[in-house]
Amino acid sequence: MIKNNIHKNNIIKIIVMLLLLILFGMIFIFSGQNGQKSTSLSRTVTNQLTKNISYVQNLEANEKEVVLLKIEAFIRKLAHFLLYTLMGILLITTMILFKVKLKKGVILSFSIGAIYAILDELHQLFIPERTARIIDVVIDSMRNTIWNYGGMDDLEKHKKDKNVINRYMLKLICFYSQLLAYIYFYFVHKKLI
Repeated sequence: MIKNNIHKNNIIKIIVMLLLLILFGMIFIFSGQNGQKSTSLSRTVTNQLTKNISYVQNLEANEKEVVLLKIEAFIRKLAHFLLYTLMGILLITTMILFKVKLKKGVILSFSIGAIYAILDELHQLFIPERTARIIDVVIDSMRNTIWNYGGMDDLEKHKKDKNVINRYMLKLICFYSQLLAYIYFYFVHKKLI
């Protein structure tokens, strides 16, 4: 029984580490796209998301372009937000699986996330039509850190409770529900302004 649990825990550790490496790779690939390719991808996603929204489709060409540019910018920020949030979730999960203490886990997770954000921005310096911005490093590091501290603190307090993962997942669901509510409010009630 104990051997079985250790084996299962090791498999989970490997899966989480692989997901983290895949995420690092995805971010690297997205950052490696030149400005034109990156913009094209964002516009494709924007067009797909807005093709059935009559408000957007019925606008004059100039107005429609302005609205699509705003949506595109929002989608780019949202994608960045979600990728670095996922990084925070995977880093916190890694710290928990390896039984790292709260303070050390937060520092280590922050360091990994911040270093990756710095490397990501430096990578963009060498890509045509892309730029590196210090504010992006700060924002990405903060997204990562908020998840790390919040998750580590909650799980540290309840580590003996068998339902802790369910509560953690509930927090994630609540967070994304709030995010979707914000998106709905932004697009519907503010009419994309």
